[in-house]
Amino acid sequence: MDNFDFLRKIRAWNTDRETGEEGLTVAGLLMFGKFQSIQDEFPQYALEYQERPEAKTDKRWIDRVWLDGSWSGNLYDFFRIVYPKLTAGLKIPFALKGGLRVEDTPVHEALREALANTLIHADYRQRTRILVVKRPDMFGFQNPGGMRIPIEWALRGDEPDSRNKRLAHLFGFVRIGEKAGTGIPRIMAGWKSRHWRQPSLTEEYEPSPRTILRLQMLDLFPPGVLDILRLQYKERFESLDATSRLALATTLTERRLTHARLSELTGIHPSDVTKSLRNLVSQGFLVSEGSGRGTVYRFKGTRKITSEDVFSDPDSPSFDPNSPNLGPSSPNLAVNLPNLSSTSPEIELVDCLANFVRLARDNGHQLI
Repeated sequence: MDNFDFLRKIRAWNTDRETGEEGLTVAGLLMFGKFQSIQDEFPQYALEYQERPEAKTDKRWIDRVWLDGSWSGNLYDFFRIVYPKLTAGLKIPFALKGGLRVEDTPVHEALREALANTLIHADYRQRTRILVVKRPDMFGFQNPGGMRIPIEWALRGDEPDSRNKRLAHLFGFVRIGEKAGTGIPRIMAGWKSRHWRQPSLTEEYEPSPRTILRLQMLDLFPPGVLDILRLQYKERFESLDATSRLALATTLTERRLTHARLSELTGIHPSDVTKSLRNLVSQGFLVSEGSGRGTVYRFKGTRKITSEDVFSDPDSPSFDPNSPNLGPSSPNLAVNLPNLSSTSPEIELVDCLANFVRLARDNGHQLI
């Protein structure tokens, strides 16, 4: 097709059935227009991307994309310029599919959906700008306009209500945000796959309505917890689903686990939590004590945790001397490892690793 037929086919150019008048649709203007033409229709239209060097609110930037006249200024080009910048530096674990290396990860997908959602669901009549920020510790996405459905509905993917349906349709042609209502759940799933803290979705109304999505790259667990579990259980740990890995990491960090605690962390149906815990027990990862709501899960070989342990000093006698910890000088790493076998070479290596981490951090070294 030539350009004109192509624009008609994707409905970026359309005919008004009542008047017979032909013209560029609003979605076509935003997607493919020039900045000055877009601003004639939307005087408040503004896009900006910033990469900031530090994990703080300082507004200094080291890279910036804004409406400076050096590029078209439309949404499609903004997406194509900004998405590679967002994903630059992300680690891609080695994986094969159909004999080819997979260059995409759930985190890539989450960032792609977040950027697309920011552009598709914006209210371009509002005076708030679209702002995308990349920092060493987080990604931030702001767009004008509040949510059209309750936030809890959006988190579950219920009752999708796109503000700009034709704009969503256009992005869908390039397989970006093509499934209605799945964007935010995909973002949540991408962050959960890395055991990072749950993304924050909020609305603000002053000085003008806006929606803000914060994706923090902060571990849900102390550093080294997942590495220790991988070292101990090897392929068995990697083969577990995300809920089961979360259960083991929480047990390692907090020395115990309950049905209520895992439900709180995952947000999945209680029956699925029960199934996951039973599987971990049947596979020998955890042992259970008690019954019903009072059931407590822990690693084999670790003693029962009492109420006094919760508030006691990690160096006090109430802590099991056979369950090594990383010491009070590193409170974020004060975890107790499962004492599965004192003669196991893997456990000896875990003990050595734990002592190394404690010693390195006590002497001010950063572990990478």
